[in-house]
Amino acid sequence: MKTRLLLIVGAIILFSNFALAQYTDVVIPENNKAAADINNTTTTITETYTNQSDLFLNSKNELNTFNSSASVGTSLLLSKYVSVYNVPIGYSFRSKLFFRNNNDVYENLSFKVVIPIIQKKYEAFDMVAGEEAEYKTTGLGDVIVKANYNMIKNSMIFSFGVRAKLATGKTKNMVRDHDVPLGTGSTDIDLSLFFSKNFGSKFSAHSSFEYELKTDFEKDGITYEYGNKMNALVGGDYLFKFAKLGVELSFTSSENTKADFAGFSSEIPGITAMDAIPYVKVNLTETMDAKFFGLVPVISKWKSIDGLTGIPDPDRKVRIGFMFSYRFVKKSE
Repeated sequence: MKTRLLLIVGAIILFSNFALAQYTDVVIPENNKAAADINNTTTTITETYTNQSDLFLNSKNELNTFNSSASVGTSLLLSKYVSVYNVPIGYSFRSKLFFRNNNDVYENLSFKVVIPIIQKKYEAFDMVAGEEAEYKTTGLGDVIVKANYNMIKNSMIFSFGVRAKLATGKTKNMVRDHDVPLGTGSTDIDLSLFFSKNFGSKFSAHSSFEYELKTDFEKDGITYEYGNKMNALVGGDYLFKFAKLGVELSFTSSENTKADFAGFSSEIPGITAMDAIPYVKVNLTETMDAKFFGLVPVISKWKSIDGLTGIPDPDRKVRIGFMFSYRFVKKSE
């Protein structure tokens, strides 16, 4: 059994790395480079849309999930412009001294670090060669650290989380004579609430609310004041024998970003957007899960500045993603 699990884990990780290495359709048009530089949210989008996936429980593993345990996984998000490969490493903790553990209420704390590897490809005119050239780069993005308090009571789950996005990705990443940044340069703090309720043994509904506080960043003499971002999500899923089928609607609103240089300032518009997120989650074993999902843009409305609206976001296209997780569970205390 252990050999079989190791083979499955190895195959999935190899597939993820192969898919990342082979994915080359990552193009950032020249006229959208500014938007790509300072609205680089793709580095965290996998974590944003799936940050509560550890709490989508079923009858087989809901108690084990709230025991002390460690977890490791992998995720891959592909889009037309940027591909992101994440490695999440987590730990859940529960103690009889601090958390309730009875027939009605289970509590724990969970911690996670997400390490993103990002691949970008940028096409622009090469003045020396006199033709279009491709500028491709792969490297570390902005690392995410997070902590959650989780509680399950009867058929309901509640979670409160704090997440920090660290400025670990290169902001000045020269590929020949063009800058293709891998990070935003700012350290951001995110506060989130999550609620889920089961209706019978098959259907469950969930919702979440997040607010992201962004910090300023200076690059090449320009100070960027990033606009804060809000995200609300509602969804539901149906449990079959080995899998959950579900769909979510995600609503995002970001404030305008300001850029100041030598006493002059300009604004880059924020966006109001809605995405539909269909997904299927498969329980391979009691401690091993796989999840496949899509991000389908429904609404994309840029905020106006002095009557002018922003250019289309180069990454507002259909995206597909994959997640895999394995938990090392400590049995009930």
